[in-house]
Amino acid sequence: MGKSHELRRAEEILTTQGHKVLRLDLGEYGNESELERDLFGSETFNQWLAGNQQLSLLLDSLDEGRMVIQRLAEWLVRKLRRLKRDHLDRLSLAIACRTAAWPQSFEQDLKEIWGDSVNCYALAPLCRKDVQAAAEANDIPPKTFLDAIHHSATVPLAIKPVTLEMLLRHFQQHGALPADQLELYRKGLLALCEETNDRRRDSTIARATDAQHRYAIARYLAAVMVLSNNPAIWTGSIASAPEGTLPLGILSGEVSMDNRMWRITEAMLYDTLNTGLFSARGNRLVSWAHRTYAEFLAAEYIAGSRDPLTLFKQLFVHDGHIVPQLEETAAWLAAMTRDVFDWILEHDPAVLLRGSVIFPHPSQKENLVDRALAFADRNELNWRSLEVRRGLSRLEHSNLAPQLRPYLSHEHASSARGLAIEIAEACRTKDLQNDLLSIALDISEETFLRKLAARAVREIADNETKAELKPLLDDPNDEDDELRGFALQALWPDHLTANELFEHLTAPKRSSFFGAYQFFLNCVLPERLRLEDLPIALEWVQQLPDYPRGSENRFEKLVDRIALLAWEESENPEVRIRFANHVLRKAKTYSNIFGNDPFNPLPYNPFEQDQHKRRMLVREILPHVQSDNDATRLAWCEPRLVLAQDVEWLLAQLAQSPEDQKSKWARLIRYTFNHNDPAHVDAILDACQKEPILAQTRSS
Repeated sequence: MGKSHELRRAEEILTTQGHKVLRLDLGEYGNESELERDLFGSETFNQWLAGNQQLSLLLDSLDEGRMVIQRLAEWLVRKLRRLKRDHLDRLSLAIACRTAAWPQSFEQDLKEIWGDSVNCYALAPLCRKDVQAAAEANDIPPKTFLDAIHHSATVPLAIKPVTLEMLLRHFQQHGALPADQLELYRKGLLALCEETNDRRRDSTIARATDAQHRYAIARYLAAVMVLSNNPAIWTGSIASAPEGTLPLGILSGEVSMDNRMWRITEAMLYDTLNTGLFSARGNRLVSWAHRTYAEFLAAEYIAGSRDPLTLFKQLFVHDGHIVPQLEETAAWLAAMTRDVFDWILEHDPAVLLRGSVIFPHPSQKENLVDRALAFADRNELNWRSLEVRRGLSRLEHSNLAPQLRPYLSHEHASSARGLAIEIAEACRTKDLQNDLLSIALDISEETFLRKLAARAVREIADNETKAELKPLLDDPNDEDDELRGFALQALWPDHLTANELFEHLTAPKRSSFFGAYQFFLNCVLPERLRLEDLPIALEWVQQLPDYPRGSENRFEKLVDRIALLAWEESENPEVRIRFANHVLRKAKTYSNIFGNDPFNPLPYNPFEQDQHKRRMLVREILPHVQSDNDATRLAWCEPRLVLAQDVEWLLAQLAQSPEDQKSKWARLIRYTFNHNDPAHVDAILDACQKEPILAQTRSS
């Protein structure tokens, strides 16, 4: 993963496609004469000059060479300008370089040569599928690793190759990620400050700082940028700095860090900006590779001061509340400094609940739960916000169940009880499953609390406790089917037979509401259906009313999924008989057999995949076709069940069928055979001599 990897991949793709490619690693060259020999003097380059092919020139590691970058860039520009326009038009150039080291004058020179066709791209952060692939490559179960990243709130570290490798290495050795989030971030961000490239580390062009100094300078930059709300640094002249950016020139000088004065030069700043902590944001603009890096490092800078609490009050607090833009930095600071934690806990505990900070000490979590419940009891905490609910799983500690149990009783406000239920579910506090079950089943409770409790039972309870949710399938107070939805998700398939299940599938009470019940119908049930359930499912489908075309049918996705499963299992006679009825019913109403979802259309005709099953299905359907018109509709059903390749088989069926069925087979043949296929025409003409009904059907 990285720039060099992408260039090598580009070389493989271009070569496979037959393109002429020349890839060089600029980091291997110490002078122009060596590079002249291997690039402009190479056989590949000179063959291209003499021919008329396109050449893709891939130059890696502009920032890693033993030559000064600016000098190397100027030399390349001089050589390129000597090429004729015809050659330039046949030359594609790709150059890899760290964003902070990329010389802007080089970019301008290239644009003078090629014009607007010159573009600069930054590698995107690693995404979920990249992390999954890396886990698989290291023999780590991807889902387990992704869950560990989510639980430890280390996504910002997983998006960078260097820190992802660190996480993978630790997971391989210990089977888990470290519990200490603060230490993990320190190690990760320090790793991004280190020079991981051997060539750069061994380069004769010395860097101005080492990793520890770069880390310290990054803390200073983070504090300045976060507290001034400036997201980017301008590396051009001070006078030309865009509004809302910090000019690099004003950041050098005497700086107080770790209770002593540091002399920071522009070279040191450039050195720090040239680490994995930062990435380019356009022409001469550099910003943080992830906002979390800045917030964590800014908090460390303040935590290292003589009086962090006083500094925090001066810089973060306005009118008794923390400035919203600084909340995440404040949470990191609270994790690092107990005095700050206690102040926020007293005045604004919601700040500690939001965000992604995991507090290192169990006592902090216990105190935070107490304070949050107390605030909720006075209706002073908006615990329903996504930001708060997303962070509740970080409150898990050994004394959580007895701490939450009193708040599940009627003695406390509904808001506090709701928050207690949410915390119990988020932290998977199984010791409270019976308390939660009692709330879910109690029809005298507020409905919103019952819904929360039912969902929590679905998530954390054992199978025996989940089975107790059956009464919710017919609850009189369930106005939007939420209780039914959570109960079905918990009960199926372990605690309900297929007959019991489909007896309880009724039209949603609120057609415009997508909640737990609709989620069960659309997503959960189709995924859990088994072969033995299909006959009962198809019987249920047949009992549904016909919905006029264009009208809303909240069972539509479930019916479509049942139909697709039934086709896949149609070699089973019991399934095939019922599926045949479904196909005929759909054909009569001109409806798509597998549904017509414009947002998720089937990319293929399932019937085309298996000729044997398709023909068995047609034979099953034909005896139930009541009229020639129905046979015509079957011939034209969507997707097409009877295909042109079936004509010879259809003719054989016509010859073998009883007299009362021949007209239906003839209809299928009439609308299936290809008039432009001589073999079809000959076969039809021959069959007409033996089967008069076929000739009559063709002429009608």
